[in-house]
Amino acid sequence: MKSKINILAILVVLCTLCFASCTEEPNTGIKVECGKYKLSGKVEKGPFVRGSSISVQPLNETMSAIGTVFNGEIKDDAGSFNLGQIELASQFVRIATDGYYFNEVNGNLSTGQLHLIALADISDKSTVNINILTHLKSARIQKLVESGKSFAEANRQAQKELLTQFGLQAYENQSAETLSIASGNDGAGVLIVVSSIILNNRSDAEITQYLSALSQDLADDGTFTEANRQKIVEDGEFLRNEVERISSNIISRYEELGQTVSIPDLRYFFDWDGDGIAGNELNSDPRITLSQTEVNFGKDGGEANIAIDANFKYSLVPLGSSDVIIDSDYSESFLCAPEPLSVEKSINGNILTIKGGVNKANMKRSYTINIYNVFDDVMATITVNFEANPNYGLALSENGEKVMAVIMAKLTEAHRAYSTFLHEYCTASSHHLEPYDSRLNKMFNDYYSVVSQVNNVSRYLYEAGFDDYPKLIQTYNAIAYAEMMEVWGDMPLVKYYDDPMEYHQRNGMNEIRNYFISILKEALPFASNDKAPGSNESDSNIIFDTGCGNGSRSTAGSNLANKLFFISKDILYLALGDLYIQGEQYSEAYSNYDKAIKNYAMSNSINFDRNNSELIFSPDQINLGGNSRSRVQSRIVNLTVTTWPLYFLSDIRLRMAECQLKLSNTSIAQSIINDIKGHHPEFNYVSGSTLEQIDLLHRDWYHPAYLAYLKRSGLGTLKYGFENYQLICPIPEQQISLNPRLTQNPGY
Repeated sequence: MKSKINILAILVVLCTLCFASCTEEPNTGIKVECGKYKLSGKVEKGPFVRGSSISVQPLNETMSAIGTVFNGEIKDDAGSFNLGQIELASQFVRIATDGYYFNEVNGNLSTGQLHLIALADISDKSTVNINILTHLKSARIQKLVESGKSFAEANRQAQKELLTQFGLQAYENQSAETLSIASGNDGAGVLIVVSSIILNNRSDAEITQYLSALSQDLADDGTFTEANRQKIVEDGEFLRNEVERISSNIISRYEELGQTVSIPDLRYFFDWDGDGIAGNELNSDPRITLSQTEVNFGKDGGEANIAIDANFKYSLVPLGSSDVIIDSDYSESFLCAPEPLSVEKSINGNILTIKGGVNKANMKRSYTINIYNVFDDVMATITVNFEANPNYGLALSENGEKVMAVIMAKLTEAHRAYSTFLHEYCTASSHHLEPYDSRLNKMFNDYYSVVSQVNNVSRYLYEAGFDDYPKLIQTYNAIAYAEMMEVWGDMPLVKYYDDPMEYHQRNGMNEIRNYFISILKEALPFASNDKAPGSNESDSNIIFDTGCGNGSRSTAGSNLANKLFFISKDILYLALGDLYIQGEQYSEAYSNYDKAIKNYAMSNSINFDRNNSELIFSPDQINLGGNSRSRVQSRIVNLTVTTWPLYFLSDIRLRMAECQLKLSNTSIAQSIINDIKGHHPEFNYVSGSTLEQIDLLHRDWYHPAYLAYLKRSGLGTLKYGFENYQLICPIPEQQISLNPRLTQNPGY
């Protein structure tokens, strides 16, 4: 009987305790009810992984712990949990979880565990999701409840206040406890963006610390401090170009878990312009119209107004970026960067005003104005063109110097072989060459290296807005081709930098000559009136003002850059003369040679050296940082050689004598020879016909292009025993193997 009484007493006590915990609370009127509750949901920061722990703590009306804690764990890698039906002392619960998670920003699983919580009323819901938002607002909910708010009121207010800090107040009615990053709806976008901002560039420990700081900050008054708001802005700016990668990371993660998810356009969940409202800057169907898209100023600039009609927020600079001049990249270009264009632009209402200053460069230049949306997408472009200003000259950049050095080095090497190797061939007792001769192959490669480099410079100049200087620089290709045609006859004509010789068959000599004669004639007005570089009187060390600085030049003439680039008219006339004499147009050849040599005087020296005033153009005498020096020091017969000039006055005068002889002006031709011998008595032994005297002076003086003279004069076969085919060298076999479209010259 006594034991029955004790059992009854225990039951009474338990019922009393349960009744006490299920009474109405005096300050809220809310009834805390114990009972059995179903509970399931997801834990996402991205998803927590399988095995993460989860606990459910009942709470009273002031959010203080009561009753027994229920413990469980996450059952899959998607963060899902299902605790079934559990006995709880209250419908108000604190759900806490600890575990490893997927980081959607870097796409990896965390190396440390994260603690997240949610406060919830599960009396009318059995599903509660735990995430960043539930965690951040929990302390604020508790404080509001302690101040007398009901849980429902406190939860709504805390959520609105939290989302407002991220500009996401438009989504305040979507309870954080219902949001999932895998849902594909706007709620997923809200959760992913806030989560990504918290994660950005932080370690697991730093994330925990940051979450705690933000949660406590919000709890005080429902806002973040200025410092914390600034961090959110900075993290958002960093992630502005990462939204596609974040979406891709999440999709890939769920694919690994066997699920297909969609991600909303995350760009709509950032506050791009800092006005406190995310996504209001955007338009799903953006449209923009400009009254004009191109402005043309003269060399002194000007002012223009453009009307803009757009249905979205736009700006003239990308968000978070400073305005910069959009101009050609001169860092590795051929020319020094000129002083930057001065362009001012501003928007007043829907009118864009553009003010352009003086173009301080002797080149056409363009400035691009982009109109951006908040995603930094270029929605419209305006091009501002400036005419070239002849009051400012040009200068080679350091890279330009190097390019010219390479051109000169290769041209020198090829020309030296052309002069020495072929002279030895012409004066030898045997006139036999093999297609496998390595000297021919090197000469071939050196010439086409010049062609390639020159074509590349021409391409750059065209792209930089020049129409004339590319023709001027082609002078070096004209020289190279004139010599190549003397060696091999028909050659592949390569006109463009991206058109390799390997794909060309041989072009006829007349076609090649006419092509370069036309180009050189068009280039003459832009050539320099100075003496050629590498001549006796030009400075071999300081070719031009090397101070790239801001690139500005006071005049177009006196400060023109490297004379190797701004080629002397003398060189163009000489190159034209060579093309004409090769084509047996002797009157035209004589006229151009005569124009070219007016600045040069005969000397009493027969030597090819720096001190001889007859030196017209010798690239290997020019110092461009040591890159193009390839001097030869030797003594041939009685001739001292320290350079192999492209052009030497006595040689050119003998070509002029040849022209007069071909034009049947024998007396004029002989007077030229007599004048040469008068300055150089070492050659008074030379006698015979005028034709033979020209031959012996070329031969004994080691002038370049001797093979060309033997062909034109007929002496190669008549006097020196050449077979006709031996006056043209074999195409190197290595080149034919590289380009099967090349054909070998007859006889080889």
